[in-house]
Amino acid sequence: MIAGWADEAWLLPDDARGWRAFDGAGDGPVALLPYRDPFVSARRGPRILTERVDAPVLDRGKKPSRLGDVNGLHHHVIVCGGEMVGVWEYDPKARAVVTRAWNTDRKLRPRIAEAADATGRFIRGELGDAKLSAVDPPAARARRLAFCRATDRRRGRL
Repeated sequence: MIAGWADEAWLLPDDARGWRAFDGAGDGPVALLPYRDPFVSARRGPRILTERVDAPVLDRGKKPSRLGDVNGLHHHVIVCGGEMVGVWEYDPKARAVVTRAWNTDRKLRPRIAEAADATGRFIRGELGDAKLSAVDPPAARARRLAFCRATDRRRGRL
């Protein structure tokens, strides 16, 4: 049961089959989703997408907070098997994706790194940059980059 959700939900027949078949093993594909992707933004608060409600994120004011305490995310998001497992940011100076994963599964780390590399190549080749919005201030991005890199120094680069 997900906190704050009712005991019943309505699903289309095909969606209901997929819901019943989902095993939550976490071995699904890793996807780096952009800020305000409907998978995340349509599900406020974001805590329903992970069991790790104590996961660190930045709140609207760019201050460290618990995922369970925020109503919306101000990050790009890493998802694996339908579960939110971390956040990411694009560093235009390094021309690379920087990640912060709160899922400690060692098998997941190389998969996140591979997805980050692929996303970085796509951003460089097709987009040029990946801001949160057209008016994303450089100082705000710098705080998100520092936040993502904080884990990299302690646990090894993802």
